[in-house]
Parts: sequence; C-alpha cells; structure tokens
Amino acid sequence: MTYKSSDCAHKVLTLVNPCLESKRNIIMIISSKFIKKAVVASVTILVASITFAADNGENVIYLGGGKSAKDDLPKSDTAMNFGYLRLNNANDNVFGFDIAQEGTKLDSTWGQYNAVKSGTSYNVILGRNIARNDSYRFDAGVILGMREKSEDCPSSYLGYQCYADQDPNIEYAFNYGLLATISYKSVTFGLRATGASTQAIIGIRF
Repeated sequence: MTYKSSDCAHKVLTLVNPCLESKRNIIMIISSKFIKKAVVASVTILVASITFAADNGENVIYLGGGKSAKDDLPKSDTAMNFGYLRLNNANDNVFGFDIAQEGTKLDSTWGQYNAVKSGTSYNVILGRNIARNDSYRFDAGVILGMREKSEDCPSSYLGYQCYADQDPNIEYAFNYGLLATISYKSVTFGLRATGASTQAIIGIRF
C-alpha cells in the first residue's frame, strides 16, 4: 500500500507515521535497541572481568527485572537491567556499572510525537562490603548515572528514524538509587531501586 506525498507531509499526532512500512516492524526495531545496548555492555563487562581479575577479588555478573515507577507504560515494557560488580576483598570496596531499561521518555522519532516509551539508563555503582565469611557476603552501594528523558528529531518521509537518516537528539536526566546484594557461594541475589524503577536481580559470582 502506498501513500501520497501529501499524506507524508502532513504531520499527524499519532504513535506511528503512516508512511512507515508497518507498526510491527517499528516496534521490533525499537525493542531491539535495548538488546543491542545490552550486547555492547556484556562485551565491556567481559573485558572488565578479565582485566580486573585478581586473587583478592571477585566478580558478579547479574540480570534483573521489575516494575517502572510510572504506570503509563505498556505491560510489555518491563523494567530490566544488566550489570557487573567488582568485589575487592582487600579493601572491601565494591565498584560496578549497569545498563537498565527503566522509567519513561518522550519519543518523537520514527514519525511519533511525544510517545511514552521506556528509557535507558547508564550507571556506575559505588559501594562497600557490609559482612562476609567463607560462604556468603552482603554488599550495598549507591547507583549514580543518567537516564534518557526525551528523544526527538525532524520526521523522515522515507521510513527512516529521522530526517535524512540522521541521529536523534537525546536529552538525559540524573539517575540515582541503591543496590543491595546477598551472595551465597556462587549465586547472588539482590534488590535494585532507583527513582525510575524497582528491580530484583540474580547473578553469578566468580
């Protein structure tokens, strides 16, 4: 099915511009963005775990899921995160970082106008060990980072995300929260809470 140029030139306030090939394809493209970011993060985490591996420390790689702080997101947009922790047994410091799909952003790309979508946050984690023995340990830290607040660009009439296939302008907001974990042998459980979401996490300690 084709659309006249006049249909494309008229900016409609709907979630998807009719000039795009199909709504289903757009949803798949948008949802795959977080997956691509998670893949990049996983490679970074793997490199970090190898680089910082030492006899006096441990590593934790974790996944999480939960609920965003706002209820105006579709149920399919579940809050989730993927992260890495470095546990330094020499000085009891904990350092890490994660990438999370949490909170909301206003999306004006792909022919949309202020559509409410899940935002992506990029965070560092700074903490301390609270207690530990040969089998378990309890750690806690603060989460500091930035979260997508809005994404916009001139509309494309040829099916691109933005006009002339340029990159969108992204505005960020400050992201903060707390992370608490309990590790028993090689398994780690925890709770991750920020101003944008509350998520349970599970990971592997090695």
